[in-house]
Amino acid sequence: MDDATPQFEDFDVYHAGVSGGKDSAALALWLRFESGLPLEKMDITFCDTGNEDPFTYAFLDLLREIIAPVRIDVIHPDKDFWELAYSRHSFPNRRARFCTQELKIIPTRSYVLALQQAGVNVLMMNGVRQAEGHSGNDRGEALEWEHDWDGFGAWIHRPILYKTIAWIWDIHKKYIPLERVIALIYADPTMDDDKKLHLATKVSEAGIPRNPLYDMGALRVGCFPCINSVKFEVRAMAKYRPERIDFIEKQEVTVGSANPFGYCNFFHLRSVPQQFRNKHISGITIRQKNYREYDVPTIRDVVNWSRTKRGGKQYDMDFDLPASTCDIGGMCE
Repeated sequence: MDDATPQFEDFDVYHAGVSGGKDSAALALWLRFESGLPLEKMDITFCDTGNEDPFTYAFLDLLREIIAPVRIDVIHPDKDFWELAYSRHSFPNRRARFCTQELKIIPTRSYVLALQQAGVNVLMMNGVRQAEGHSGNDRGEALEWEHDWDGFGAWIHRPILYKTIAWIWDIHKKYIPLERVIALIYADPTMDDDKKLHLATKVSEAGIPRNPLYDMGALRVGCFPCINSVKFEVRAMAKYRPERIDFIEKQEVTVGSANPFGYCNFFHLRSVPQQFRNKHISGITIRQKNYREYDVPTIRDVVNWSRTKRGGKQYDMDFDLPASTCDIGGMCE
């Protein structure tokens, strides 16, 4: 095949990845119900990072049921998020964001490459939208058709590239029953009944059958929490998922036990102001390099900071947050 834009019928398989987020869910719904493409050629996968919220798994199960007979198969990376952090002696951060690469991109590459080596001509379907482009990503420059996905010769097609957020929510409403999403909330195995009622009421009022994490206040749902979670996302997690805070607290010690400092903070050092950092790291020397002493924020510190107003000087008693419209895309949405 040359570099001219191909036709859909040129391909044996149309592969799409879903995360439980709005854009990839919309892509799966479009592919199943509105693309007009042969169902038997559709191949949808989910990369399980091991750092997903129960709502994401539940929503994907619902989506799997709705788009049947098209399947959503699970890809498991060699190591999950927590095993990867332990092996690297640290959590990912903005400068070393190895999580997306190791947990999503590389496993997906391997999956697609195996198909190609078996003689299958694969078209990669991607849920990126130009409307979510900003200075921190290249989605605003994305093309609808593009050849050679990261160097191994696949065509990539972005069928929802020019779609608006209104279209995203409309296709959710068109094919996913709202009452089924509300039922997911009441079936949650850990959330308190009063919080279930509160969240179900928010979902009902918003009227959008989506992953309930958005109505909890999440901007992104691929990994929860993400290492890039902002203030009100942490705040929402602490309110609705306090057991997650307990778990991360233990992981900070576990992952930290594998590095010379003896402790590793999940969120970046500069996530919170100095006055909210209560864990002191002693200076050490590694290979003739001296590391100064400094304070780091524990997950409890970050939660405490998340409950303050802008500037971190006053506590905000008005917790309830509007449902997010989300500005994240790509592999996490």
